[in-house]
Amino acid sequence: MNILHTKNQDTLLQLSSTMSKMLKKRFGKGPETCFAIIHSNRLIIYVRKFMTPAEEVLLSKGKKKLAIAFRSEVMEQVFAEYLDVASLATGINFDSYFSDWDFTSNSGLIIFEITHKLGWYDSIGNTYEKEQIIQSIKNVSSRLHKYPSKMEVIKLSQNLLAIECNGVLLQVEDLLFDKGHLDILHERAIEIKRKYYNQKEYLEEQLGRQIGSIFIISDYIKDRKYIIFYLT
Repeated sequence: MNILHTKNQDTLLQLSSTMSKMLKKRFGKGPETCFAIIHSNRLIIYVRKFMTPAEEVLLSKGKKKLAIAFRSEVMEQVFAEYLDVASLATGINFDSYFSDWDFTSNSGLIIFEITHKLGWYDSIGNTYEKEQIIQSIKNVSSRLHKYPSKMEVIKLSQNLLAIECNGVLLQVEDLLFDKGHLDILHERAIEIKRKYYNQKEYLEEQLGRQIGSIFIISDYIKDRKYIIFYLT
């Protein structure tokens, strides 16, 4: 038996369990599924079937912005409590975090990072597969943001595929962020995700897999964007 592998798996199970408990504590309901992976000094947590009755009511009335605002506010408390737990368990001093919630599939993705170590290990090299993925993202996003100065394609796990796009934010997005207009940026994020879902069939054809969830995370400070697919 690989003792190191077992220890790492135990750590990931502990981190998943702790996140589930914290979500239940703060929201009154925990996710049905929660699993964690560590990749390139990042902790990535995927949760599924996690929606409170209050959020269901808001979404049924078409108030997605309010549902997102509610969840974001509560998650700030969860992040504050979880950050030290994650750093202690992994030995990685995380100092930033991001999340996105796909209400269409009732799932979410959380990423903890170190701001001065943002490189990727084992990203897909200059292969036909990588170029096909990059070109498909360019085709979908050409009208949504600037042409990326750099793109990385990373297989986080068997089911999670990440594309990191650098140098993509529009000048107006920078201005809105500087002035604290996060509500407008959230509206734009909703619209971008809607357009990706409109191209879901095309993306599935290019990826050769079914897409269960789409997550889009913007880092307005580092001028980068994550596009992450949960593949089934």
